[in-house]
Amino acid sequence: MIPLPPRIVRRTLFAPLVFLLAVLLVVLSPIALLVALLADLVLPGRWQAVRLVALGALFAAYEAAVLSSLFALWVASGFGARLRSPRFQDAHYHLVRWWLGGLAGAAVRLLQLHIEVEDRPEPRAGPVLVFCRHAGPGDSILLAHTLLSGYERRPRIVMKAALQWDPAIDVVGNRLPCAFIRPHSEDPRDHLHAIERLARGLGDRDALVLFPEGGNFTERRRLAAIASLKRKGFGEEAVLAERMLTVLAPRPGGALQAIRTAPEADVVFVAHTGLEFMNSLVATWRILPLEGPILARYWRIAPNEIPVEHEAQVDWLFSWWGRVDDWIRSRRPDLKF
Repeated sequence: MIPLPPRIVRRTLFAPLVFLLAVLLVVLSPIALLVALLADLVLPGRWQAVRLVALGALFAAYEAAVLSSLFALWVASGFGARLRSPRFQDAHYHLVRWWLGGLAGAAVRLLQLHIEVEDRPEPRAGPVLVFCRHAGPGDSILLAHTLLSGYERRPRIVMKAALQWDPAIDVVGNRLPCAFIRPHSEDPRDHLHAIERLARGLGDRDALVLFPEGGNFTERRRLAAIASLKRKGFGEEAVLAERMLTVLAPRPGGALQAIRTAPEADVVFVAHTGLEFMNSLVATWRILPLEGPILARYWRIAPNEIPVEHEAQVDWLFSWWGRVDDWIRSRRPDLKF
């Protein structure tokens, strides 16, 4: 992977270039939509080309709008002097809520995306640590949108550093309390320190969001995670991971660091299924528009239900991840990768 450029390069060169490209794509979108319409008239299917081109155009429009708004907030804050103040942090969260709400709304309309949450928990105050399965495009966007709009939470998200190639995510994520993790950092403790900083001082409206698997599910990654556990001498965990067919073995380090740093927080496990079928452009083309709903399930665990000892916590995390896998397999018995 190409190394991520320094922040000064991303801000002064890359972000303006992406902004101009996004504006150009929006300007050219009517022509692109016309071409897509003509293609859909001769191709089998249900207007897949129009749907995907329209979604791309809307994504570009939101990218340009968000980058413009972020620049305006930077100027209004005294050229960055007051960006960390409560007023400007609130303004950024409002902007993100509008941004993700727009993208989610576009997905609902164009892809016929429909989400059904089983046993939806009633919102209640208190800090939470959200540990979510990672599978399929956009699950992090939908989760953050749900937390912001559905539960009026302020998410602190742990993300891969590579996401900073998107200037809007880069700027927002570095202004709000988020963490960008480098998977192959020279110091393997770097990501633990970042998660520790993020978990400190969680308030009643805050939610730390972490994907314990460390990446989107694929069968290749599943087998690689099992092999890694065996290589490191974690035979019992490897056996448990082999029984999980729809999720990757969780990486306990980050999740347990968050629990240690915020012992007063509830833990929320999130399972979902439906997006994993969109694992490539060809696969997405074939299944659009979506016929079945995206199914989701949340479990909220109180701090007194979480073991105290490290080894017991690892077992507890693997046990819950097995429960996530069981739930997915029970809802999608024909799921194959």
